[in-house]
Amino acid sequence: MASISKKVLLGYLLVLIVAIAASVTLFGAASEVKQRTSQFIGATLPELSDLQQVKQSLDAIQIAAYGLYGTMIEANEFSNVINEKKQRLDQLLMANGALSSHQEYRTIVEEINELVTVMTQLQRVMTADEVDWDGARAILVEVDTHSRNVSEKLTKISKDVSQDANNSSTAIYTEIADIQRLVLALLASIVTVAVVAYTLSHKKIALPIRELAEELDQVAKNYDLTRVVPTLSNDEIGLAADSVNRLLKAFNSGITDVRHIANNINELVDVLGSTSENADVQVNLLNEKIELLLSSMVTLESQISNGFEQSNSAAEQAKEGAQAVENGAQQVAKTSTSISSLANNIEASSEMLIELRKSGDQVSTVVSTIAGIADQTNLLALNAAIEAARAGESGRGFAVVADEVRTLATRTHQSTIEINTMLAGIVGAISQIVTSMESNQTQADQAVALSQKTVESLSLIQSSILSLSNVSTEVASQAEQSHHQVVDMRSWVEDFKTVGDAVCQGSMESRDTSLKMTELAISFNKSVERFRT
Repeated sequence: MASISKKVLLGYLLVLIVAIAASVTLFGAASEVKQRTSQFIGATLPELSDLQQVKQSLDAIQIAAYGLYGTMIEANEFSNVINEKKQRLDQLLMANGALSSHQEYRTIVEEINELVTVMTQLQRVMTADEVDWDGARAILVEVDTHSRNVSEKLTKISKDVSQDANNSSTAIYTEIADIQRLVLALLASIVTVAVVAYTLSHKKIALPIRELAEELDQVAKNYDLTRVVPTLSNDEIGLAADSVNRLLKAFNSGITDVRHIANNINELVDVLGSTSENADVQVNLLNEKIELLLSSMVTLESQISNGFEQSNSAAEQAKEGAQAVENGAQQVAKTSTSISSLANNIEASSEMLIELRKSGDQVSTVVSTIAGIADQTNLLALNAAIEAARAGESGRGFAVVADEVRTLATRTHQSTIEINTMLAGIVGAISQIVTSMESNQTQADQAVALSQKTVESLSLIQSSILSLSNVSTEVASQAEQSHHQVVDMRSWVEDFKTVGDAVCQGSMESRDTSLKMTELAISFNKSVERFRT
């Protein structure tokens, strides 16, 4: 596998080789230039300066000779000048390498010594009691001759030294020009290597990373989990593309399972809604029966209360009361049957809600699995970002891909959190409905028991009224007893109505909860349907 790090390392190695080769060449050329410059500054320039000072000393000696001849200086002063310049000439001749190594060195030394000797002769002539001016002029001619000879030889040596200096300058200039050409060649080589490296990195690294990023953008924008990211290379970018494809496949499978479970939830919610509607109908019918029964109880109580004043028609009224009690018993029996049917419906609804809650738990398990996959993807993207940071500039594009993967994982994790929140709301609502159903079933059982007691009471009332028709003398006492029984029965009926109202309230809450579950299921389906599988 052609690793990106190997490609980058190869480019850096090529640049390093070019830089090392150029550095070695530049170091050699610079060393040679430094050597020539040191020789020029440390030897050639001092030699030229010494030669100039030698000429100046000779000129000073010659001027002193003419000064002595012209009586412009004293003999003592002339002697001091000659001695001083002679010492200076000796120092310069010994210190100057160009003079000491030149073939005319001995001749120059001899000429200078003869010049000093002639100066001594001139001093003796000029300090004699009688000055021999002709001899002095002859000595001056000889001084001019020796000075001219030394000056010519010094001029020749100066020309040789100047020629060497010119040669050194030319060589230094040539070396500097070579260094400049080498620097230009180095810059051209580095630019060439940089252009080649940029072209290769753009083609082999930047373009695949950009295409991978565009594919991931399309997946994120369109929620398309069926999209397959193409593998364009065998390096880390190709591995990243394969990992993304496996991740999309895992997401696709998880979303498919979630969608299937969501459909089951929708079906169960529809069944629950239908059951809630049926329960509402039964509860409304129960309330109507209870109100009718309560109205009958009020009428019966009024009739029994009036029994004290209507003792003459007690038998006839007793028959009518017996008939009313029989009708009330039938109504109570029908009410008891309706309550039993409602209790059965509530029990069936409770079982369906329990199954729905189990399905919600299964969905929570699948969503937790998806959340785990998203966390692992986030960790994988973080590791990829770390590796990209280690790669430096060449890994910047890969870091962008890692950020896109992390963004997709974060969105998926956020979606799983939203789904879990929805499921928690659904499961909580189901639990509340189950509790309400259990409470309604208990209240319905109580209502059945109260209905049975009411039927029994009505049977007793009927027997009492029939007894009144046979025993009219006991009408008052039986009527009073019946009045108390009717009061108790009305209290039972009122209690039964309270239970019916509670059942109605529970049914309404069940219907509201069913509507909320429907809304949650719709929202859940919308969240799932955003993903294309």
